Amino acid sequence: MRKIALQQLQDMDVSFYRLISMRYSWAPGSVDRFVERARADNLLVYLIHGERHYTKDENSKEEFLQIVGGDILFAPTGSNYVSTLQLKEGEAFSEGIFVNFAIRDEQGQEICPGDLPVWMAHDIDGRYFRMFEKLLTSVLQGSGGNLSSKAQLSRLLQELIAQVRIQDSFGPELEAIYPAVIRLERCPQEPVSVPELAKLCFLSESTFRKKFETYAHVSPIQYRNRIRLQKAIGLLRNGIYTVEETAEAMGYHDAAHLSNAVKKATGMTPREIAGTVSDNSDT
Repeated sequence: MRKIALQQLQDMDVSFYRLISMRYSWAPGSVDRFVERARADNLLVYLIHGERHYTKDENSKEEFLQIVGGDILFAPTGSNYVSTLQLKEGEAFSEGIFVNFAIRDEQGQEICPGDLPVWMAHDIDGRYFRMFEKLLTSVLQGSGGNLSSKAQLSRLLQELIAQVRIQDSFGPELEAIYPAVIRLERCPQEPVSVPELAKLCFLSESTFRKKFETYAHVSPIQYRNRIRLQKAIGLLRNGIYTVEETAEAMGYHDAAHLSNAVKKATGMTPREIAGTVSDNSDT
């Protein structure tokens, strides 16, 4: 079996086989043991709710990983670990979607991408959940080896690995704020408070503010407003949305609110920005 780094998959010509997916529920006290016998296939898990804690063996008290609802985990074939379920008060069970699969390179040799389970991403807006559900449906409706299922798995892995690469660029000092940055960049039209963003990153508000301003050189709310304005201007330039529709889509109070923000940033009105599209199309 050929061992590689997980990030290398994005640049390789690979094929998937033994593809299985299920929506699964775990009872309180559930423990998955892969110590004496290692994982036979690669695993992607979308944890819908509950918590799972990971150690290298049953005698170890030191956790190397913890995932919560909305987190996505990848465990490579050949990995050894113990995963223990923990539930909050009032929770009767944990639930998730898992995908098992094997990978071969272009020579037909099986690939082992990594050594231990790793956190891949946290689903902020439900996008990853929809991708997992779509893959699950495709597998259940087919044989697990059809082109649609494999294409969806490839797309999901590619996007997750790309997010891991972006997160790695934050460095160890700033990687904790990565979920908040992605939340703001994906959904700038949705209002969110600094305490909510800090909670998303498992940081105190003061620590979160300090790390975020080190990264962006502006406050989280200023960063959100900047991204929101950039996306609004992009919609106006595309010429598809009216000023009123753009204001509504990007979470502005009304067209006047958007107009003031655009005028202050660009010196142009939204209608002038939208008009540059038709002007350019005539040349």
